[in-house]
Amino acid sequence: MPLNRFILRFRGDENPRDQIDRICALPGMKLIDESPRMLLVEGPGDLLRDLIESMPDWVITPQKTMSLPTDPRPRIA
Repeated sequence: MPLNRFILRFRGDENPRDQIDRICALPGMKLIDESPRMLLVEGPGDLLRDLIESMPDWVITPQKTMSLPTDPRPRIA
């Protein structure tokens, strides 16, 4: 299973600590960063998606990276 990074956002009203513990307990799952309502995790996407489907207060999004221009200043041609 390939390991990918995902951003998880909590939309519920209660404290999600028990659900965060369930997410982190998945085999191969690594918590990269955490804020009160968001997580950045790395792990097997199939297992994570299956778990998140059973937890309707969570939204899962694959992490995307963008390359920035090497010189962002406009130049006169």
